[in-house]
Amino acid sequence: MSQSIFGGKIDNDFDQKILLSLTTYFFKKEAFNLDYPLFAEVEGEESQPLTCPEYRGYKEYFDWVKNLPNVESPAWSGLPLNVEKLTSIKQAELLIIDSKLM
Repeated sequence: MSQSIFGGKIDNDFDQKILLSLTTYFFKKEAFNLDYPLFAEVEGEESQPLTCPEYRGYKEYFDWVKNLPNVESPAWSGLPLNVEKLTSIKQAELLIIDSKLM
């Protein structure tokens, strides 16, 4: 499954392990149960958990996917809700370090 999703060869063993763990976590048979949450509930986020809809045809699923939010919650990937803030802080810290080296 992980080879099909990525679409190429991964040379780094660590990256391969991460991709395998993500595909194992997200692509399991329980994910097709109607009430199975596709990601864990996140404390502090007031939204309905994403579940697999009860559709039978391609067009219905396609429309469902098309209507998902353009910006998904970091929780969908198992990340904390403040991941963007943490990334910005880390980038600012690295910028300060780089500017001091100049």
